[in-house]
Amino acid sequence: MAFVRVKEVEMPVIRFNYPDEYIEELKKESLEKPIVRLTNLQRPIEKVAPLRSLSVVSTAKAATGDIIRLEHYCGQLWGLGKEDKRIWERAEAIHEEIKKACQDLDLEVRAGIYETI
Repeated sequence: MAFVRVKEVEMPVIRFNYPDEYIEELKKESLEKPIVRLTNLQRPIEKVAPLRSLSVVSTAKAATGDIIRLEHYCGQLWGLGKEDKRIWERAEAIHEEIKKACQDLDLEVRAGIYETI
């Protein structure tokens, strides 16, 4: 059995924190495929056991191979209904904004994240 070593290729990531800037980039950039990935990303907050941060992450792959990435922080999830609900509503509003823009640009929205490995 032979093993083939895959050469790592660096792919630039163009990062945005604000949905309007990300959407403007999608309007200007040619994409490899007419697909935009969109998801919520929860991360534990170190040393504060029950807390998690919530961000909306959206990615697209430019025709050049670059990854266009939005990571918009929505807030901290405390496990408390009322406060958490506000954070989830904020994330849903960002999802809707991106979905609407993608629809206008004839781009398909799918779950997940494009990442380099």
